[in-house]
Amino acid sequence: MRRNSKVRARRVDITGNCARIVASVAAGAALAGAMAWVARLAVRVEVVGPSMAPTLADGDRVLVNCLVYRWRSPRAGEIVLAHVPNVPGGLTIKRVARGGLWRDQGESGRCASDPRLPGWPSGYVLLGDNSGASTDSRSFGLIGRQQIRGRVWYRYWPPARRGPID
Repeated sequence: MRRNSKVRARRVDITGNCARIVASVAAGAALAGAMAWVARLAVRVEVVGPSMAPTLADGDRVLVNCLVYRWRSPRAGEIVLAHVPNVPGGLTIKRVARGGLWRDQGESGRCASDPRLPGWPSGYVLLGDNSGASTDSRSFGLIGRQQIRGRVWYRYWPPARRGPID
């Protein structure tokens, strides 16, 4: 004989679980977006060679701010990371010696990048602090604004020399 049993349908509230899942996915997406933004903001680079001594030594590790030049142009005295095709590895760290609109040494006294002076070069002069051991604008010439990747702003290795870079 079969007993007549009642089957109870149990209602499961899934709205709380769904809300937690959606919140977790949203938090993960926000974290991934923030990490991607930070990755574009600061790039880690190791200094190779003595060309920037004594400011930067061979083996120093620095952070490069890749967003700063979206809002302004590089200024004389700043240390930058630049893409230079005829340098081994393609990237170099140098100090901006002169940039943007710079004065012609001739009689005109006009800016060298003045459109009324066709053929006059315009760009940035990058020099190493240790001129005897540096491959810089004296070798590869002027650098265009689009070739400058960012500003070197902080040394994080070695720990004894950690700190902002002037």
